[in-house]
Amino acid sequence: MEKIVQGLEIQKYLDYLKVHGASDIEHSGEDFLSHLQGTMDILVSWEADVSTLFPGLFNSVYGTCVF
Repeated sequence: MEKIVQGLEIQKYLDYLKVHGASDIEHSGEDFLSHLQGTMDILVSWEADVSTLFPGLFNSVYGTCVF
């Protein structure tokens, strides 16, 4: 994952999600943040284009009124 996302400043997006409670919301049997990170990890393992990684990280956010 690091090779693909190096220099993308992923941490600031993870911090945004944490500040807004993503790690406190239950989703799919885990916390929402883990779900979002897991989706992005899958995309990385598929060698998805970088432009696909951020929508993967923020999937389901559009349907969650907190964000």
